[in-house]
Amino acid sequence: PAYQGLTLLGGEPMDSRNQPAVLSLVRRFKKMYPEKDLWCFTGYLYDQDLLGKMVDQVPETRELLGYIDVLVDGPFILAEKDVTLLFKGSANQRTIDVQKSLASGTIVQWDPGQDTTISHTAHL
Repeated sequence: PAYQGLTLLGGEPMDSRNQPAVLSLVRRFKKMYPEKDLWCFTGYLYDQDLLGKMVDQVPETRELLGYIDVLVDGPFILAEKDVTLLFKGSANQRTIDVQKSLASGTIVQWDPGQDTTISHTAHL
């Protein structure tokens, strides 16, 4: 297939009511295409909401985070809109390398220079 991966967004994929269905989809996707990446856009904050609350309250959260490569977190704020930002719409949003963040126990920002395929595609 001629695609980089799967992006989860819209309708809030990390909402606790959506996580069971999203997790089912992600499991199937990763089983069929383990080499493809998985991005997720969420209005929730990675550290405060997902790790701070949902990991302990929503059974699917921990497993979902284990599949996500890059998480763009935080709500879009019109007053902070910036069309020059890569893969996000407002300055308050963060582009997080989830697997490195989970491994290190601290937030690691995604570095497009570390991912040549995505970096190359971003310049088209």
